Amino acid sequence: MFRIVADLKIIYYLQPLNFTKLMKFRFSKVWMLTVTVLMVTVFSSCTQEYVCKCTIVYTGLPGLPDTLVKEYPVRDTKKKAKAVCEENSSTSTSDKVTTTETCELY
Repeated sequence: MFRIVADLKIIYYLQPLNFTKLMKFRFSKVWMLTVTVLMVTVFSSCTQEYVCKCTIVYTGLPGLPDTLVKEYPVRDTKKKAKAVCEENSSTSTSDKVTTTETCELY
């Protein structure tokens, strides 16, 4: 009896594997993983609309206008929008009046 069971196990293990089912399963897993990675990449680097807020301060003489705040829409990736916004920051002096413009991304 033991010999028959052992022979049946050997025959079972020697049968050819069903590679088509295995490959379909493996292919579907790889396909789903690839699609997921692509979707995450596309949506994470997507352009969005940000607000560039610039504060303008005048100093030097009495009677100058109060601090002004201006907002500008910037549509780009966050990294590029921040660079575009912050490059508008500047300081200039004209006739004893210093104008300082500081821009930040929100």
